[in-house]
Amino acid sequence: MHRVPTVQWNAMRPMPIPNDTHPEVERMQIEILQEVGMARRLHLTFSLTQFVLDLSAEALRRRHPELPETERKLLGVALRYGAELADEVRVHMIRRQRDARACWRSNMNPRS
Repeated sequence: MHRVPTVQWNAMRPMPIPNDTHPEVERMQIEILQEVGMARRLHLTFSLTQFVLDLSAEALRRRHPELPETERKLLGVALRYGAELADEVRVHMIRRQRDARACWRSNMNPRS
């Protein structure tokens, strides 16, 4: 079992917003976002979120090619949400696999 690093999140000290955008460009971006509808902003948010998740998954595949896919996904959970949640997800997955095997065995050996 691969142990994942602990990630600390402090809501009282959010990450600083990088200031790498020219103020005029930032003003234009804000203006455009204010003009488009809520549905479009939500779509952009979801698209960007999926893009970042895909980049993260690819980075983990490149950095840890030796790990099975499930372990890489659990590592991603740990990096984003913390090791404690990743461990809970692992336990849940193990229980589901065990229950699925028990169900399969009971279907293969009916008592009737």
